[in-house]
Amino acid sequence: MVDNTTGPANQFARALQYRVRMFFEPLAPILEERERMLDEDLDSRVEAIVRLDQATVSWSMFKIPTALRLPAAHDLPDSDVLNEARSRHIYASAQVWRDAMGPIQEDLLSHGERYRAAGDADAEFSVHLGRMLCSFYGMNCCDFNLMVSSQASLLPRVTDRRSEQMILGVKTLVRSRQAAFVDTADDLRALVEQADPATYALSGTLLLLSASRAARRDGCDPEPLRQEALALARWRHDGIGELFALRDEYSFGDPATADTIARMQEMAEMAGPGLADLYLGEAVAHLERDGTKLAELSVAAEAQGARGLAWDMAAGAQLFHSEHGDGAAALRAERRSHRLAALDPLARSPLHELMTPVLTDRETEVAQLVAEGLSSPQVADQLYLSPRTVGRHLERIYKKLGISSRGELAELVESLN
Repeated sequence: MVDNTTGPANQFARALQYRVRMFFEPLAPILEERERMLDEDLDSRVEAIVRLDQATVSWSMFKIPTALRLPAAHDLPDSDVLNEARSRHIYASAQVWRDAMGPIQEDLLSHGERYRAAGDADAEFSVHLGRMLCSFYGMNCCDFNLMVSSQASLLPRVTDRRSEQMILGVKTLVRSRQAAFVDTADDLRALVEQADPATYALSGTLLLLSASRAARRDGCDPEPLRQEALALARWRHDGIGELFALRDEYSFGDPATADTIARMQEMAEMAGPGLADLYLGEAVAHLERDGTKLAELSVAAEAQGARGLAWDMAAGAQLFHSEHGDGAAALRAERRSHRLAALDPLARSPLHELMTPVLTDRETEVAQLVAEGLSSPQVADQLYLSPRTVGRHLERIYKKLGISSRGELAELVESLN
């Protein structure tokens, strides 16, 4: 431990202690230490490093306003390429929770290319960091196409085991989300047990959540593994990891609990308006089984670039509308879920997989043709059915959708297109 704060060398040594300690210790005391250091008379470059480190910890602890306030690139030495790059990336990693994802992603990738073109170690590191953060953005927004492409471009540049293990945790979570459970819960749990402390701290939450999903797939109780993931995230004060663990409580159609919602409320207040609010609204809607609220949130999530989150919400809305017997609303949510699914073929929504279609394939064909103005005999002709069979299909369609006329059916089908 370096206690003497005089002289740039000792200040720099104290600043670098964070880079080791953050992998092994809870983040809260590290954040407090950085705040105390900023009150001291620091060398300008050390102050820049401390501010950036504080932004990183703030982001991890879901103190988004703090992270956004600290790492302004124009406050850093012009010649320090590494710190300029880290400033931009850390700012973006906090900003993504407040604003749309698309522009931030494009900014990161374009600047990453500029730094890489510089051809020095600092630039190479900035590309490494930028692409890693892009991968995490994909996880935050459930954009798995982005996650996979980011990791593919990042892997050739990874040179240390810690980064490899970070990527492993993210990749495993993606694989569990895609329902391609190559690993069993026991295999994933073994990865956590064999990991060094740094790897455990960085990837343990993700690996344990993946193990929880594998246990669910195998018909076992997933809750002990999810609780272990939650405990690890809370021990480190890792707000992002905690949010993922909280959300897994209801991601498979189970109800959210009041305790989960209360904690998400606290996190949303810390983060400010943006994605955290959407997650909170989603949890409340799952507690109340409110399909209408989920459908509204799905539109807001898509507007922020969180397509996968929007997909989860649309699928949940379909389930809840179906539970309440609102067939027309369930059909709208189902169509929206299918549309969002087509935007990211690499992803899977657990709730989407649980959906029972409102109409059968044949009923969908009949409804479409009737909505186009065809008579029952004309529909029968086109589908090689008897007019009586078409009539029976129409009766079932009307009952499922809560309507009573061809005009209402035409209006509903029109709203789906």
